[in-house]
Amino acid sequence: DKSAKAELSGQGNAVAKTIGTDVVPCDCLILHGSAVVNEATLTGESVPQMKDALNAKTDIKSELDMQGRDRVHVMFSGTTIVSATPGNKSNDALKQSPNNGCICYVVRTGFGSSQGELMQMIEFSTDAVTADVKETGLALL
Repeated sequence: DKSAKAELSGQGNAVAKTIGTDVVPCDCLILHGSAVVNEATLTGESVPQMKDALNAKTDIKSELDMQGRDRVHVMFSGTTIVSATPGNKSNDALKQSPNNGCICYVVRTGFGSSQGELMQMIEFSTDAVTADVKETGLALL
């Protein structure tokens, strides 16, 4: 089994994921451990990105900036986990995941997630794209 069972009914649930071809099901903040994530489906970037846990002691005073400063602490929905590690065992506030993956906090799900926003953009732009399909096809020939 490549992932621990987790309820993803909404924001605030904890998720434990490990390595493999698992697609991240939601936007989530890494609380404990680290991961290498392939974000090619969202960004087109071919190099996997290293993600690490948010340092609660130093980062607690600032607002979460998922697209900027704190991007290295967030795994986005639709991306693929290449590898994951549980982190050190010195943090007693967080339990180790049952499958030695990193522990995350669900931030956004569904259409509110990064993948959901991308899907909405594609869906609502379909009419504009398909209107000239015949002309575009002829131009490419």
